[in-house]
Amino acid sequence: MLNYRKTIQNYLVITAGALLFAVGISLFSEPFHIAPGGISGLAIIINYLVSLPVGLTIICINIPLFFAGFLKLGRSFVISSLYAMLLSSVLIDQLAHIEPFVEDPLLAALYGGLLIGAGMGLVFVHGASTGGSDIIVRLLRLRFAGLKLGRIMFLTDLFVIALAAIVFGDLNRALYAIITVYVNSIVIDTIIYGLEFSKVAYIISQKSEEIALRIQEELERGVTFIFGEGGYSGQPAKIIMCALKRQQIVKFYAIVHEIDSQAFVIVTDAHEVVGYGFKTPGMREL
Repeated sequence: MLNYRKTIQNYLVITAGALLFAVGISLFSEPFHIAPGGISGLAIIINYLVSLPVGLTIICINIPLFFAGFLKLGRSFVISSLYAMLLSSVLIDQLAHIEPFVEDPLLAALYGGLLIGAGMGLVFVHGASTGGSDIIVRLLRLRFAGLKLGRIMFLTDLFVIALAAIVFGDLNRALYAIITVYVNSIVIDTIIYGLEFSKVAYIISQKSEEIALRIQEELERGVTFIFGEGGYSGQPAKIIMCALKRQQIVKFYAIVHEIDSQAFVIVTDAHEVVGYGFKTPGMREL
């Protein structure tokens, strides 16, 4: 019963994502000839050339991809993705009869990217895809494991945007498309990874135990000691590693500087921290 309820919830969110994606394409990108990469961008170009409905074009291009990926990508993923792709494509063509909400192509690029990214993000986090280049990339990675997902997606989008600039004969449309893709990627990352980007800090100090104690007491963050050795001095080093919330960074620096102003500190971004005090374990596979 629990799995049945979870499946229904997943499909409801996928439905909402498909609707947002369709609104972004049909009411923002397509009316202004902004081709935001991928299969949807290619469909907008084809629509401009031969007046074939964008949604129908997306379906025609995607169906062979889903057949190719049915056995290799998993039955559950393909079925949920097929649902998302078909629903969003039908909605795109149904919404095409509505007048665009904006008249400025820059606003169309920004808000189109926002809606498309929100829709794709909701679909992605519930184990599905809107099809298109995402399916192609997944299939390519099964054959060539060393290929980087982000690089392939970027090259695919870049090709479609360049093609749109040639077909539409307008470089401005290509530049608007780049804005859409950029906003799209930020929104997807925000939905998948959340707004609270965390930090990971490494502290090398002769007073590491005192610093660690203050971090645990005042910031309520756990620490881990990594035992190393100075490359030049050959002296043993007790390195502190700890994960911090973004809003704790100022207090963290104050603690370290107060105890040891000569401490060597490295702070890096951590897009996702799972465990006590951060995200709950049990991540979705994307």
